[in-house]
Amino acid sequence: MTIQISLKNQKLNFMLTKKLFTPGPVAVKTTVLKELAKPILFHRTKPFEKVYAEVSTKLNKVFGADDNYASLIMSGSGTMANEAVATSLIKRNQKLLIVSNGQFGERLATIAKIHKVRCEVINFGWANPINISDLQKKIILYKPDWLFVTLLETSTGMANPVNEIGKICKKHKVSFFVDAVSGLGAETISMIKDNISACTSVPNKALEAPPGLSFVCVKKTLVTESEEVKSFYLDLCRYYVSSLKNQTPTTPALPIFVSLNKALDLLTKEGLQGRRKRYLALSSEVVRLSKTLKIPVLITDKKYKAIAITTLVLPSHEIAEKLSLHLLKKGMTVWHHNYKQEDPRMNSLMQISVMGDINISDIKRLFKEIADFNTYGKK
Repeated sequence: MTIQISLKNQKLNFMLTKKLFTPGPVAVKTTVLKELAKPILFHRTKPFEKVYAEVSTKLNKVFGADDNYASLIMSGSGTMANEAVATSLIKRNQKLLIVSNGQFGERLATIAKIHKVRCEVINFGWANPINISDLQKKIILYKPDWLFVTLLETSTGMANPVNEIGKICKKHKVSFFVDAVSGLGAETISMIKDNISACTSVPNKALEAPPGLSFVCVKKTLVTESEEVKSFYLDLCRYYVSSLKNQTPTTPALPIFVSLNKALDLLTKEGLQGRRKRYLALSSEVVRLSKTLKIPVLITDKKYKAIAITTLVLPSHEIAEKLSLHLLKKGMTVWHHNYKQEDPRMNSLMQISVMGDINISDIKRLFKEIADFNTYGKK
């Protein structure tokens, strides 16, 4: 399908022949893509400040935050936003506890260690639920100032119980950071109800916008002044000062601001509950068709399974690789990676995301191709 967008006397053609079933970036609706074709704003003007104000206000609502929080918008990936939290919010004498049960928990630990943050990691193992009792014992023993965890461990498609963890952090007076990069807009989260001090995310997952920005929703009291600046570009205090004027400290990814604003309007119209309901229906179809083809699903407990991501366990890395390439030739992209873990299942995973411009027909077409693949022929 070719979509033509008129821009004065020019026509821009977008070839939308491929479909992304990846956990980010996702297939973006054409109404959002059209915003990218608009003339670029100059960021030191009132029109941009109007867009910034609209985007930050809408983001606060998605984060479940109130006026005690600020949604700071940065140009870069979610990992950059996570690094900004580590460098800007944790003081030199503070201790950090990182909760890990997958690749992105491990990445949080890597960031902390690079910046020489005093930290310990409580590792529950890939695709294993967080044991709340064991976590509380660790908090009592280690007495951390901060706790870091992922809302959704994207590598396995496991959702973590941030509400329960937030209650423990509140009880023990621990500042709580949540990496919600792939979960915001899909999983249930609230800065207020979950006692979260800071939280990160990006446009190109469940917010269904193009990549290029990231955001940190943070308590204003944490960024009003910096005791010690450890990074120039990643200094959240600078972003907060600029945000008071609906500005960014440096030139942002301007077209993404405009497209994100449109995507947030679509989310507002659909509603968070409506979007989750849509994702659940699509993911249920993914699980149903996987069972039909006798393909195991990694996370089966509904308490922990991601709403918008289903992780399949293929017989081997080689088969997963061949199937991914087969689907790519058919115009469909899924995510597969050999994580080289001791558990062989982690090395043959294939993920199907329903975030973005995906419908039931797309899911059925995807599984028709999977069924036609010689490894999983109809039996």
